[in-house]
Amino acid sequence: MAWPNNSLPKAGFKASKTLAAPKETITFTSTSSLNTKDVAWELPGASKTQADGETVSVTYDKPGTYDVTVRVKNSAGTDAKTVKGCIVIAENAKTLKNLSQGKTAAASSFVNENEAPKFALDGDLKKKWCAVGTPPHEITIDLGSVNQVSEVVIAHAQAGGEGADMNTKAYTISVSADGKDFQEVVNVTRNAEGQTKDTFAPVAARYVKLKIHKPTQGSDTAARIYEVQVFGLPNP
Repeated sequence: MAWPNNSLPKAGFKASKTLAAPKETITFTSTSSLNTKDVAWELPGASKTQADGETVSVTYDKPGTYDVTVRVKNSAGTDAKTVKGCIVIAENAKTLKNLSQGKTAAASSFVNENEAPKFALDGDLKKKWCAVGTPPHEITIDLGSVNQVSEVVIAHAQAGGEGADMNTKAYTISVSADGKDFQEVVNVTRNAEGQTKDTFAPVAARYVKLKIHKPTQGSDTAARIYEVQVFGLPNP
């Protein structure tokens, strides 16, 4: 068996937003492996088409769809990650809408009617969806129609007043237009925060699925989600 060369860097990045209006500032941050020494960006169409460093902030003047590439290297070699259609610039994207509040949701399980899936969409951080048993736990949100979605904000246990050790550690987010074929757009393995914001290349979707693989920082297997907010633009 050939073991992977762990001395090589692994490229990755996140964007402050991926659906924006012309001249809005977007910040890209490298999430590359810790052994990375040099980071270079390729941002066609942006105010800076090339840049170096862990972070770079740019604007886009014209509506359109733009790719983003980050290249990393160290003494052992190089790696690169390109996201096609990562950024969408549109005149009506200055203020994104919370598309999920008050919509319907179904879950793989929930403790009782007082901790049902609907409480993850009611805008109230005093109420939550809670699921117990063996992970993974899932909650699937129906936005009611196909929309253009680009980011998901999640209020974990700490946001609702519980201990930080109860915050979700590992989860994925997938989207679907028909509720059958889902595309994974977010994969988080080491979260410790009480509130997370995950952005991804804008995609047309009606259904958004949050799958919780490791519900807490420790051995507790209960999922505690106080709010899921799906942001984007209605009717792409």
